[in-house]
Amino acid sequence: MSLRQQLSVKPWLAQRGVVADASGFVGTTPKVTLWVFLCVASVLFGLFIAAYFIRMAYADWRPIPVPALLWLNTVILIGSSMALQW
Repeated sequence: MSLRQQLSVKPWLAQRGVVADASGFVGTTPKVTLWVFLCVASVLFGLFIAAYFIRMAYADWRPIPVPALLWLNTVILIGSSMALQW
């Protein structure tokens, strides 16, 4: 077969081959989607935490002030979580 004939062949028009049974995959679509989302979210938060620690190493870093309202909100959040679990 010449080079011109090889280049003009359209393999997508050829007869289809036999595909093996794909029953080896046991995950359902929602389960796989959840795992992909959890992996993406974990990587994103990991990168945020890494950027925070890297930024803390610079000389112009100023610590974030912790207002008293933060402690009140934390106590309310923990209390409401405990109430929902009770």
